[in-house]
Amino acid sequence: MDLEKTLEQFDAVETNLRRLEKVWNEMQELIPDGLVFLGNSPENLRYVELRRSYAAILKGVPPVGDYRIEEVTGDLDSIAHARFDALDLGEPEAKFWVEDRIDEPTRQIAEYRFRFRDARRELVRARLQELIALINRLLTTLAESVPSNHDPVEHEDWEELVGALEQVERLAGSQIPRVGRWSDLRRHLRFGQGCDVHDIAEKDWPSVRSDIEASLYSELGTGQC
Repeated sequence: MDLEKTLEQFDAVETNLRRLEKVWNEMQELIPDGLVFLGNSPENLRYVELRRSYAAILKGVPPVGDYRIEEVTGDLDSIAHARFDALDLGEPEAKFWVEDRIDEPTRQIAEYRFRFRDARRELVRARLQELIALINRLLTTLAESVPSNHDPVEHEDWEELVGALEQVERLAGSQIPRVGRWSDLRRHLRFGQGCDVHDIAEKDWPSVRSDIEASLYSELGTGQC
């Protein structure tokens, strides 16, 4: 699996999900309270236009597992007819059912967002665990092999370490609070001298790793406390 490509796809879906929420919020604002038939009014025409936009955006919001967001059907007069039928039945349950169905997209979007974030977090969590093990191993080798001086690092593991730590930054994104020595780590990677290897191994990475490990089972969501 190409992790970077997968993350880009997740980012694209997140963008479309925000667009979908924005469209649905505007649709909701157009839905009148009570029994109102609007015919060819500007409000009803706008609602239909937004409904079509909603359907178009949904093409960029793929199912998460077996869960998908359904298209919105009908127009404002369809909602009025449903309310009229519920009123005609004279049963409170019918009225509650209609209002519940009107608000169904809100629940579907919320449920999708929860499942979508969980899927992304699982992907991120698994890769971060792999990277932690890799970086631990690389730093052990580098700290044993590279003198703590001001010469540029020429060890074969250095570039792999830099790439792994850059990927940690990408995966951490805004989900992991950066309390530790993240800026020091970036600075030492940029300088790339022997003394920087030892600063990373002894100070920066333990601090950054602590942030990551503290978040793996909380901010990234595992159902554990």
